[in-house]
Amino acid sequence: MQLRFFLAALSAAFVINSAGALTVKCAPGELNSLVANPAGVSELTLTGTADASDFYFIDSRMTALRSLDLSGLTIAAYLGDPVNGISEYPANTIPAMALAGSHITSLTLPSGAVSIGSHAFSGSALESLVVPANIVNMGTAAFGGCQSLKTVTVNTAAVGEYVFNNCPSLTTVTFGGTASVGASAFAGCSSLAAVKGSESLTAIGDGAFNGCSALEAFDFGAGLRSIGSLAFAHSGIAAADLENTKLSQLGAWAFAYNDALTSASLPATLSSVGEGAFFDCPHLSSLLMPQSLADMPDYMLKGTPSLVAATLPGGLSSIGNYAMKDASAMSSLTLPASLEYIGDNAMEGMTGLKTINATALSEVPALGADVWSDVDQKSVTLSVGENLADEFKASPQWQEFDVRSISTGADAPLADAAASTLRGRFSGATLLLESSGSPIELVQLFDVAGRKLASASPADFRAAIDTAQFDADIFIVNCLLADGSAATLKMAR
Repeated sequence: MQLRFFLAALSAAFVINSAGALTVKCAPGELNSLVANPAGVSELTLTGTADASDFYFIDSRMTALRSLDLSGLTIAAYLGDPVNGISEYPANTIPAMALAGSHITSLTLPSGAVSIGSHAFSGSALESLVVPANIVNMGTAAFGGCQSLKTVTVNTAAVGEYVFNNCPSLTTVTFGGTASVGASAFAGCSSLAAVKGSESLTAIGDGAFNGCSALEAFDFGAGLRSIGSLAFAHSGIAAADLENTKLSQLGAWAFAYNDALTSASLPATLSSVGEGAFFDCPHLSSLLMPQSLADMPDYMLKGTPSLVAATLPGGLSSIGNYAMKDASAMSSLTLPASLEYIGDNAMEGMTGLKTINATALSEVPALGADVWSDVDQKSVTLSVGENLADEFKASPQWQEFDVRSISTGADAPLADAAASTLRGRFSGATLLLESSGSPIELVQLFDVAGRKLASASPADFRAAIDTAQFDADIFIVNCLLADGSAATLKMAR
């Protein structure tokens, strides 16, 4: 009798209860004996040590609980009767499914080195969350499907797969030194409008921000190296400025189905682009591609009717199937010297095309099926080198264009379909251009490998471009005139 009285008094010494707020110093498996009225507790501060059975007690018996503070808690391993159908749980881990679907709106996580089990708080009523740096790992969908979660601060090095998946009220995420975001970590967070601290990220996983339609801006940091498949698909990002990153891999469909995207720039470090990377981006108007890109994948730019500026990389050897289908706003195209193959339907629906500059080519590229379907080829000027003119005119599909041979010279005019006359000459290192037909609206200067060197918008009958800074001796000059016609010169300095 005296021993039971002593133990009861000892337990009571570790319980502080005030108007629904309870502080308990727990021992593993003892929480049920320390809380006399679990259904009446709305705020719980838990210290000491607990195990999986104590979390099960909170979940099943403390139905009024809204605030849970675990900052002073250590978590012990559990081995015994099944809890949620599992007989063994590891130490230092908030058990899987521990408080899934709970009514907790406020959570303070432990301050020690702790992992969070899969689905531990998924579907709960949490409204905000801070994940401290001491959290070792967050399991799959640890906080997924939290319908009321609005703000999240993550200070860990990594965010795992599906951790905050489908949290429709989440508006703001703040990273504190986070380096990687796992697959579908924030997928389906349709209200997510601000991601702060994203410049620290080095890896963004498959589908990480898929469906984040309210996300209009994203800071891609200099250390970013990989973006997974569908990472920003169906998002609201307006500009994908990746030029200053260290990106080496861009996954398939990474920015696909994006109605808001208007511009994108890819870095020189990029060596791999997955198919459909910018598929169905109807308002994408400009894309800077890296010179290192050897192959344009299938469907890369399919469904981009607003695209007017996309210079093909100088080292490009192949253009994939449907790669530029329906890029109907593009009026001119320059083919790089390295191009060997253009795939099935690659240029189908490019109805705005007026000129193709193929003067850098030394061989006629092989073609897949129906490459130029729906293009009025007879009205498109195809400029080729003198030595390849007959071969182009004899090649299926190519022969349908208005093929014109270009000779190399210091003053070699090329008349376009509108018969505007453009002449050029060098005065020292300055390229001088003059149109006797319509004012020159746009000048683009390329080397023979197809690399863009300079551009100008003179809106005049004359234009001057300083070429002293360029190593090239042969230049390709593309000009768009005010009457909508175009002209091309190949000139030697």
